Amino acid sequence: MSHSVLVLYVTGAKTGKNYFIPVSFFEHSRGLLTCVTDKPNIWWRNLTSIDAINKVKNKKNLKNADMYVTLEPCFHTGKTKPCVDKLIKYKFSKIFYAEKDKNPLVNGKSIKKMREHKLKVYQCDIKDKEFNLNKIFFNKLLLNKPYVTLKIATTNDYMIAQKNHKERWITNQLSRKLSHYLRAKSDCMLVGASTIIKDNPLLNCRISGLEKSTPDLFILDSNLILNKKLNIFKIKNRKIFIFYSNQKAKKLNVIPGLKYIHIKQKNGKLDLNLVFNKIAEIGYNSVLVEGGRKLNTSLFLEDSVNQLFWFKSSKKYGSNGIFAIEGQNSTMKDFISKFRLINKQYLSDDLLKTYLRIN
Repeated sequence: MSHSVLVLYVTGAKTGKNYFIPVSFFEHSRGLLTCVTDKPNIWWRNLTSIDAINKVKNKKNLKNADMYVTLEPCFHTGKTKPCVDKLIKYKFSKIFYAEKDKNPLVNGKSIKKMREHKLKVYQCDIKDKEFNLNKIFFNKLLLNKPYVTLKIATTNDYMIAQKNHKERWITNQLSRKLSHYLRAKSDCMLVGASTIIKDNPLLNCRISGLEKSTPDLFILDSNLILNKKLNIFKIKNRKIFIFYSNQKAKKLNVIPGLKYIHIKQKNGKLDLNLVFNKIAEIGYNSVLVEGGRKLNTSLFLEDSVNQLFWFKSSKKYGSNGIFAIEGQNSTMKDFISKFRLINKQYLSDDLLKTYLRIN
């Protein structure tokens, strides 16, 4: 289409519908392309080794060709037949894969089979180990949980709000814009009812052109205290799920159009492990959490966070502030020790630090 943009033609794995997706790209040597789009964990689910092979009209051109895949080719029959058999059939010369498939049905079997048929198989040397397209997939496959990203915005002294709640924004406009982008690239969001009542937010994506990428929403509301007049319920074409525990409240405070899911309590609160299991069961692979102090603390205690985006402003609230995590002092040492810093960038006078959990 141009020197930096191309259009991918994809057939939906579940729906069978045809999609045309514009993506940015840059070209490596030997014609290898890296594509980038706003929903990196969505469109590529429909691209498999078999799909790439089927796009080639003259299959004779595949002989002695090289194949680059982000994951070891599949060994079993699922939505498609085993990719590995096609690679062997058309006599590919070299197969480059980024990572072995941890699915017990595969887990090195395809690599072994290709080598037995004299194909040359190599694992790519990925310099940036943090850029891992498969981490979300593996998290759901092996743990039956979505990949959990926590976004926190604090002052320079680790406060998430003033005690009198006078100031609405802690971070600057640039940080808030990036926060909206994080929403757009997530499958869904999770938030507590208390945060919704205090802030009355929309929790949508307000970046021009990405409004339709507003993710579905899960709300923790044990006693069903939310009312239908809140801004959160004004966004159309978005699925909203309510986790609750109080059966009596369910009979009294139901808002039409929402989906209610009963969850058992653990230590007087909704069991987060069951919450994440349910989110994965419904079909969501990644979730962005924008919680208040109580939810942040629960996530911290349960070791539930895989990735952390920490936006920090230059402001200080001092004794008038509320700490982001209960029981933490001004250093946040216990919380930070669970993560490894992988990137930091300045957004004008704000600082964004990105962390990954230490496994």
